[in-house]
Amino acid sequence: MTHAIAFCRCKNIPNLLVDLTALSPSISPTVLDRFLIAEECAREARGSVIVAVVARPEHIGAGKFGIKVAADFGLTANIFDAESDALDWLLAQGKTQTAGTPPSQ
Repeated sequence: MTHAIAFCRCKNIPNLLVDLTALSPSISPTVLDRFLIAEECAREARGSVIVAVVARPEHIGAGKFGIKVAADFGLTANIFDAESDALDWLLAQGKTQTAGTPPSQ
């Protein structure tokens, strides 16, 4: 995911939709994993890429902890269990926000 974020940043592509639904249901990121992923993604985005993630419901942490951490590091991101919801949110961000501002729910 960080490579895709870096690619978007380098090519001035402001929005990225990441589909993680193909991940095995047996993979379960820990709280530390979520923190480190959010930190690394924010570092790669450098405030210039907005990220929408689609994941299986069982991979979405309670309270969207990773998304909150990402926002603390300056990444505008959100996670959804439906691609249509993620795309709608991502498209709305381009109309209402710039990269680096906290996401609306």
